[in-house]
Amino acid sequence: MFAFLSEITWMTLLTANLFQVSERWVFLSLLFLVYVYAVAGGFSAIRKVSRLLNVFTFFIVVCLLLYAYLTNGIFSIYHRWTMQQARFDPDLFSGFGTQSLWLFVMISVYFGYLLTNLSLWHISFSMKENRIRTIYRCAVFCFASLIVTLMMIAVFARTTDHGHLSTLISVLNALSHFAPFFAYFLIASLLSIGLISAIVSLKSIMDAFLLIHQDRQNENHRFFKKVYAGSLLLLIVLFAVVRPSMGLLFTSIKLFSLLCIASIPSFSQVMLSRKKISGFGLLPVLSGFLTGLYLFSTPWPILIDLCWSLMISASLQFFIWICQVSLQRE
Repeated sequence: MFAFLSEITWMTLLTANLFQVSERWVFLSLLFLVYVYAVAGGFSAIRKVSRLLNVFTFFIVVCLLLYAYLTNGIFSIYHRWTMQQARFDPDLFSGFGTQSLWLFVMISVYFGYLLTNLSLWHISFSMKENRIRTIYRCAVFCFASLIVTLMMIAVFARTTDHGHLSTLISVLNALSHFAPFFAYFLIASLLSIGLISAIVSLKSIMDAFLLIHQDRQNENHRFFKKVYAGSLLLLIVLFAVVRPSMGLLFTSIKLFSLLCIASIPSFSQVMLSRKKISGFGLLPVLSGFLTGLYLFSTPWPILIDLCWSLMISASLQFFIWICQVSLQRE
């Protein structure tokens, strides 16, 4: 749910800010699109639209990157980039430790998201066993390539403006001054990525509900009608209650990151042992989450909060594992 709120919120704020349209109408439109593909369309609709959006994103991002660097020159772009870095940050390695820790935390959060997303588990179980490693390697390569490409576009955008570009909005504004169509295509690619993520997040919520009530799925079609109506009611309530704002976005991202990073030890054991997780097995997740919530109320940086949450969760999971091993030997 927190991932879904984060994705819907940032897409709403980005679209409303750049195109000067009503946030409420953008929010409603996104909720409707996600409902159509994730709930009404089912898994086949998600596969078809994701395939189309992935192909669109790939060609747009690659073509824009080539256009930017071939028309402006690789050497001139990186010359301006190194000059700006020398002016803004005289000591290049002054914050290397902090940056490395941020990189570790972001990778951990994304890994926790992959571990806890039921729709992705569904995809994993539906793959042929002899192709799983190849598919995972291709997925990791494609994801890393996308991140590197977006970083290269951000480097180019920063060299087109003398200001210190540190947000997505500022980067897109700089690109719009250089080439309007460049920024619009990049926005379309980013929204495509966000739409795929939101669809998968809502589908995961539906999978969790169906998994809890799996004993009722064989009754009749009325059960599924209630599920569709209930999910639609949830989106209507979100539209009526939630107002997209930067505060909501930051809160959702913080709670989402905290839950993901606290879930890594427990769900990693589930992935390795392939055993069902019990309520007692979620105790490390709860302890890490509560620790992070407490630390959020203190003046400590969020980076330290997330690291402590991961350490508490991992320590308790390790203690539980040692106790289980000892009891089995006895």
